[in-house]
Amino acid sequence: MANQAHTTEVELSPTKVTAVEFELVLAHQHGNPTLTITAEGQAEGITSTKVVAVDLHAKIPVFKVVGYTTPAIGYFPYTAKQTFEGVSPDLQEIKIQTPDGTTEYKVTHLLADYEPQAIPASVKSVKENQVVGYAYNQSNLDLAFSNAVKQLYNKYPGHISAKVVDSGFIAAGSPVGIAYTYVVVEQEQ
Repeated sequence: MANQAHTTEVELSPTKVTAVEFELVLAHQHGNPTLTITAEGQAEGITSTKVVAVDLHAKIPVFKVVGYTTPAIGYFPYTAKQTFEGVSPDLQEIKIQTPDGTTEYKVTHLLADYEPQAIPASVKSVKENQVVGYAYNQSNLDLAFSNAVKQLYNKYPGHISAKVVDSGFIAAGSPVGIAYTYVVVEQEQ
């Protein structure tokens, strides 16, 4: 039997955390406000860091940053980023659980005034026979289109005949911004 490296999940203590809620029509369209958490820090001998929800539906949602042990020696910087959908709207703060306790962080609300350039007209006025597919934090038309087709299959089981109505890439907000690729797809009757 070959030697296999045994990895263990380790809870980390990030030195910097940002939490951003996307107050966009695209997020609220399906009743799913979107929250992105980015955590940075350094840890000894870890790999594959990620942010995970401990209690997503608490009044102040609780998360933790985890990584996996590795035989590498030394302290390595890490950045863990995760997007969560379906959080309570208008979150004011989140908690990050660490081995040393829990720390609260303020939530930044991007585009709270619904900046017109951040929401394309085709997304604002989606018709009954249309869906919008998204690829959050990336320019990936294939992923956004796949997301839209999956929604069409759920909405029109059996047979779909899709036509792309609009697509594009949006990047907005500073200093912490958001970016997404969108595709508006219509079920042809």
